[in-house]
Amino acid sequence: MKLACAIVGEGSTFIVEIDANKFVADLKKAIKAENGEITCDPREMELYLAKKGEAWLTENEVRGVSDTNSLKRLDAAREEFDAIGLSEEGVRHEVDKHQVAAGNGPVNVLVVVPAEGGDREGKKVDSGPAFKKARHGAHHYFATA
Repeated sequence: MKLACAIVGEGSTFIVEIDANKFVADLKKAIKAENGEITCDPREMELYLAKKGEAWLTENEVRGVSDTNSLKRLDAAREEFDAIGLSEEGVRHEVDKHQVAAGNGPVNVLVVVPAEGGDREGKKVDSGPAFKKARHGAHHYFATA
């Protein structure tokens, strides 16, 4: 399956292809392998489900995200994707190429990597439009596969 991932604080989205039967620990390794800018050990990364309620955050919405406190952390190394909301069916939604080009494609996983000094980015409280929109029940349905 294909998962759209974004690094907190950077906002650029990249796609990671991974077998649906793998675990969170495998996803961390795949993220590092796909994104050459990540230099930390995969075990040092924090992953979060990029979802507010039933709505996936979009590429535009994650660009300004600096708060991960209200998102579900994917922290158990042996968590299965189905159990955490990352099933093939769960990440696949309809979207057209114009929506994707406009930055309205979904992001499935937010990645926090340690800063140079070892501190993790992404812990500040943010009440940006992505979080307000998701809290008020706006639902977005997009395709990543």
